[in-house]
Amino acid sequence: MTRFDGAVLDVTNTGARVAVHPDLDLPEEFYLLLPDHQMQPCRIVWRDGMSVGLRFED
Repeated sequence: MTRFDGAVLDVTNTGARVAVHPDLDLPEEFYLLLPDHQMQPCRIVWRDGMSVGLRFED
């Protein structure tokens, strides 16, 4: 398993916005470790500089 450092900025029932280094090559799908220590499968839906929008997958 590969770990990436970042910060969770916003979380909703359907997704999240995270801040990561803009040069970080994130995979399109991965598990996000949420602040409540839950592992959530997610998919990238948009990128804007250091912000990345994620949609939670079932």
